Parts: sequence; C-alpha cells; structure tokens
Amino acid sequence: MRGIVMTEESIRELKKVFAIKWIIYLMLTTSIFFYFLITVILKKTGFAFVEDFKFIRILANLFIGFSAVALFAAFFIRRNVYNPDKFFEMIGDKKINDELVEKFTSRMKDESVKRISKLILMSNTIDVISWALCEAVAILGLVLVFLSGNTFYLQAFGGAALLSMAFLRPNFTNFLSVVEHALGRPGA
Repeated sequence: MRGIVMTEESIRELKKVFAIKWIIYLMLTTSIFFYFLITVILKKTGFAFVEDFKFIRILANLFIGFSAVALFAAFFIRRNVYNPDKFFEMIGDKKINDELVEKFTSRMKDESVKRISKLILMSNTIDVISWALCEAVAILGLVLVFLSGNTFYLQAFGGAALLSMAFLRPNFTNFLSVVEHALGRPGA
C-alpha cells in the first residue's frame, strides 16, 4: 500500500477507535473488583455453602487447570496479534464480513484508516477475547467462593486475573506499529 501515510488525522481516528478498547478493558477489569465486593457481602450475610470439601477440592483443581489454559491462551492470542506477520496470515481477505467493515468505517474520514479497518476489527476482537479469558478465571474463583465460602479462591483466581489484565492492557504504541506495518505492505 505505497503512497498512504499516517497523518495527524489518521492518528486521531485511530485513537478514537482505540478508546473503545480502553472502555471495554476497564469494564471487564472493574467487574473483577465487583466479584471481590460480592464475596465480602456473602461473608457478612452468612450465605449457605456446600459442606463437601472433597468435592470443592476436586473442583478447585479442575478450575486451576482450566485457568492455566485460559491465561496461556490469552497471552498466546495477544502475542500473535501484535506480531504483524502472523496477524496478516490470520486476517485473510474474506474472514471478516465486508458489510461489517463498511458499517465500521462509514464515519471515518481518513482513507488510510478505512483501508486497514479489517486489521482494526480483528485486533479489537482478539483483545476482547483475551480479556474475557482473564475474566473467566476470576469468575471461576467466584464460583468456588459460592460453593465453599472460602474467599481465598477469589483472592487467588481474581488476583491472577487482575495481574493478567494488567499485562494485557491496551497499548497504543504496539497497535500503531502494527498499523504502520500494514500501511507499508502491498495489498493491505
């Protein structure tokens, strides 16, 4: 895509799109803190819990395994997103509906940003998927609290989720480098 250059207008439009990532990220991260609040309320109200500790221990071990896989997948997915060459392999020409791309780009004024709209949509989708995998870990901790009454589970699972979310937070510089790489590729 020779001849297309990132202008100040391009950067402004990309920052608007990127702001949506931050909103989603903050909402998902905030919900994990609400899970901690729920456990405090449950402890104070004397919520009835499951008495079968062997069952809880088995379930906790299963959830730990699932959480490890989910967090690995979240980091693996994000690593591939910000590797421009891998990213272009994933996009392909028809993997994202052209009608969706048209709706997404209809308000954009800058032509270079419109041309890379598939990349932006795919990046947003993969970020949300990686954050949802992190949040799933916190939800598993909350489920164990509901079943056992032991808030340690949410502290461990929620802590791992929050730490992962911190590492996977939106990074405009990385995103911009992928975009600039896209603009330099023929056919992008």
